[in-house]
Amino acid sequence: MGLEGFSNNASGGMSPGEPLYAKTFNKLATSADKAQVGPSDGVLFTANNGGIGMYIPQSSQEDNSIIQQFQIFVEPYEVLGNTSDFSIIRVVKGEVVWKPKLLQEVVLPIDTCTTQTTIENWYALPTFPIIDDENSTFIGDGGIRVPKISDIPIGIFIFKANNLPVDVPPIIVAVPDYTPSCPVSFPGTPPVANAVWEVVKIGSVIYTSPDPEAEPPVGGGWSITQNFIGSLTLPGGGSSTPVPVTQSNLPAQLIKGDQSGAMPSPFQCQIVSVNGERYLQIAKGTIAYSASNMPFTQYGAFTHTKQAYATKVQICPEGMRTYGDIYPYWPFDDPPYSVTHWMEDGGGYKLSDTSNPIAIYAFKWDVDKDTLPFQGNPSVDTGLPTIAILADSNSTDINKVVKDCGPSIYQNTLNVQKMDGYEEEQLQLDWGHCHTTYLNPRKFGYNYKLIAAITPNTNVFEAFVTIDRPAIPAVQNMVQNIIFVGEASGGAVTISLGGLPSTIPFPVTDFYDLINPVYSDELTLINCLHSIPPIVIPGIDNPISLVGNVQVNKASSSSYYVTFVNQLQGVNLPLLQVNVSGVTKYQNKFDIVQYHTGMLDITTPMQFGMTQLMNKEGLNETDDPYYKNKDGTPEWKDIVNREDVVNCKNFSGDVTTDGMFGMSQFSNLNPEYGIANGCTGEGECNPFKVRRNGTVGDDVVYEICPGTVNNVVPDNIYDTFILVDGDSVWLRCDTRSSDNEYPYQIMVESGTTMPTDTDDFGYVKVAKVVNGKIEQYITGSLWTDRIKLGTLTATYYFARI
Repeated sequence: MGLEGFSNNASGGMSPGEPLYAKTFNKLATSADKAQVGPSDGVLFTANNGGIGMYIPQSSQEDNSIIQQFQIFVEPYEVLGNTSDFSIIRVVKGEVVWKPKLLQEVVLPIDTCTTQTTIENWYALPTFPIIDDENSTFIGDGGIRVPKISDIPIGIFIFKANNLPVDVPPIIVAVPDYTPSCPVSFPGTPPVANAVWEVVKIGSVIYTSPDPEAEPPVGGGWSITQNFIGSLTLPGGGSSTPVPVTQSNLPAQLIKGDQSGAMPSPFQCQIVSVNGERYLQIAKGTIAYSASNMPFTQYGAFTHTKQAYATKVQICPEGMRTYGDIYPYWPFDDPPYSVTHWMEDGGGYKLSDTSNPIAIYAFKWDVDKDTLPFQGNPSVDTGLPTIAILADSNSTDINKVVKDCGPSIYQNTLNVQKMDGYEEEQLQLDWGHCHTTYLNPRKFGYNYKLIAAITPNTNVFEAFVTIDRPAIPAVQNMVQNIIFVGEASGGAVTISLGGLPSTIPFPVTDFYDLINPVYSDELTLINCLHSIPPIVIPGIDNPISLVGNVQVNKASSSSYYVTFVNQLQGVNLPLLQVNVSGVTKYQNKFDIVQYHTGMLDITTPMQFGMTQLMNKEGLNETDDPYYKNKDGTPEWKDIVNREDVVNCKNFSGDVTTDGMFGMSQFSNLNPEYGIANGCTGEGECNPFKVRRNGTVGDDVVYEICPGTVNNVVPDNIYDTFILVDGDSVWLRCDTRSSDNEYPYQIMVESGTTMPTDTDDFGYVKVAKVVNGKIEQYITGSLWTDRIKLGTLTATYYFARI
């Protein structure tokens, strides 16, 4: 197993033809240009800033090169048996991130969110037929068929309209290449009036006809120019200064989830209101926790730190769990609310309109699985953490979770003479004159963390209008700010200007319906303002309508800027008046106190102490304190917090073991005090130390401890060997003949006589069996170099690291 990607640096010069291997062996250092261990497919991981990600491997081509986002390929294509006249252009699917820029935008502080989509389908010209061959790696699950016409470049562009009344996703097209400009118009452009397009060129392809008569002959084929590869962020858009908001002006009914395309932090909470119901959404996240063999500690105390991934809570009040996407989806809903960053696969937990606070806990008991009397306990016997939503009024369940935290504690009683009657004698282990009893558990490790608290307060829904910028004739236009405070469950407001009310109401909540959906956004607000009758302006003969003379921008999730323009530019107008009598509201407003975001750490490392020495005749296995504790009445009677663990069950409400997944899929290599010759220091494992590893019949089996040669671990380091007196163990270091790379491969070998060095192989002896004992020649990792002069056999040098 080579540490590929690390270059070795040292003073003292370099070997001829071997630039990475130093001739001197002092003060070695390394520089890294790639990772040696990467994340496993589909495994989630967290960053130091609390973000969470998943490693998704890209597909590879036949030459093992990685296929990247928006990478262009041209392949042969057959039409009616003809493969010579046509090709197919393929482009790998990719992600586009952009900032919405709407028609009503003005130079004011606006919402700075972004959105994103994955381009999966072509919007092609009729001259380039879309080919669907079920290849899901590429846009359109296939490509675009093109004729082989010489010297006519075909460009691949991403077009994004940036000034429409509604935000539309980008499109990808293949067109005859040209230098694009804005605005643009070409056959196949979506029929959108007043569209101004941002254009990003992904690349182009061009075909060259072969010319065998040229001097020299010219080969034909497609040439690809790749202008861009990878996830694309479109430029431009709006103010870079976000508007500060407070909790008081963030009503849930105006929050439809995070539409920025950014993933929420692990365990981040938000409250959304959908069709008159409120839901608590919790972002998925990872939890670090401890897992030891408590209380089964026959083989020695150990603690593994593992990681779990939470996709739902395990304990919550009955009827609270809402599975799946709480936002109904329909084709014109942009963006679709099918993201799965939130628990319950994009769903949430329904909040009752009560004054009862709730809290979100994560907890974990350090108890081995399948241990009586904890078997079947859904919060203890899983070996994984548990997340619970508990109401403050539910003191019974809270008292099961809020317990004293601390590590697993062991004590041990050491007997200095051999005990009779132990099962381990059946394993033919050599105890000698020392024996360690089983470790005796004294306290189960436990940890819990409070993730967030949801606190209700009396809710009042109000609307305020302020002058954000007064009008100055010929200098600046008036800007008024409409602010909604509180949480509405439904209804709409009417808006008046100069005592003239709107005839179209403004809905303060979104209501989702496949036939007649209701949106609360800039478009519905401007429609409401347009319905206000024309207003009389002193000094102007005719009343002026707001149609075409007002612009709307969303300042935050609960406030809007209204700018008076055109015929009303520079005119000071009375404040808009908002009538909220048609709004229904929740009785209580919920505030989130977020105690934690990011990866959650509830580890509880083991502690060991209270060792005693004994020397008593006649003791046997039944006298061991471990067994007296284990088989007592009740089981494990001496563990001080045993009852806390036993009682951590029978929670009220909805209890499930689903939604928590262990991410550490490895075998536990626990320390064993019961190994052969365990009292003679045989348990030490220095690099390349040869030691006994049991017997097979009359043969003694040996193993070699892991070590490195030039930072490379031998390929078969974990093999075992049967050795007899006189046998030796050595390392064989191979040279690759094609380029003299050394060491190319390292192997462990054994036998009676170590081979002599050749140009291809160098050997170094590790150990030898003499009279049943190991004579050890190498006690650490090595550094090696190979020198070959002329026709002489190569010479090999080895030095300790």
